[in-house]
Amino acid sequence: MSSKTDEEVPLMEELKCTVCTNLYRKPAFFECGHTFCLRCHYNIDRNTERKTFECPSFKCPMCRSVTSIPWNLRPPNLALDTLCRTMYPFHYKELEEKIIEKEADAEKNKTKVDYSRIDLSQVAFDSQKRKAQKVYSQIIPLFFKECLAGKSFITLSEEGLVRDIEICIQPLTKLLFEKNNVYKINCTPKECTVYFSDTAMQWAREFRNENHTSENHGIEPTSPPPPTSRRIRNRFRRLSASNSENDDVGAHILLGDIRSIVRDQFSGSLI
Repeated sequence: MSSKTDEEVPLMEELKCTVCTNLYRKPAFFECGHTFCLRCHYNIDRNTERKTFECPSFKCPMCRSVTSIPWNLRPPNLALDTLCRTMYPFHYKELEEKIIEKEADAEKNKTKVDYSRIDLSQVAFDSQKRKAQKVYSQIIPLFFKECLAGKSFITLSEEGLVRDIEICIQPLTKLLFEKNNVYKINCTPKECTVYFSDTAMQWAREFRNENHTSENHGIEPTSPPPPTSRRIRNRFRRLSASNSENDDVGAHILLGDIRSIVRDQFSGSLI
């Protein structure tokens, strides 16, 4: 089949990727057996959300089965790739020119590393320092601007930035403490709050003038406070003790006294 006629031939549905609906280009298998284009595998992994310190897991878009194998290690479907290349050479070549495909191929074809000789602790430490420098360069102009506005602390909540700060919090904190005299940093998976000075922890929301003077201005003084529960209890004890010999008379006097207490409470006449 020539390239010229290939342009006019509609693609067979069986040779279309179910994710991008284009002709399969370097198709690869998920562990469950479903096949997708290499570029679709790449996009699936890149767009998979996960917690900062959670090992990545990827879901097949067809059956939702989970795998921890990244896109560049999934086995290729060589037979399907050969079939698509042979039947639709024009479409296949057109797909080769896509930038995302070239980026995926470049990452997949990186020189293999001998993992048995890697000091993972050192790799993590070096990566954290590099990320800290990058994040520091990103946030320090923002912090300076907020300080000029008079703010003594700021809270960052952009998901990607907070995730990066979580990863490099130790070297980043050292940079901010030593270079910029930052007082304190609190970081959670949701947000990161940076306190520029210790006064940020002491802001009051209510202020009173200790030298304030006031006059009545013709306004009547407020009524005395109503009786407290302690005063009521004390009166109850005195009445109970004085009428212990005559329960009926004592109960009658006590009931009348309680009425007067309630009446005084509402009228404000009790002193």
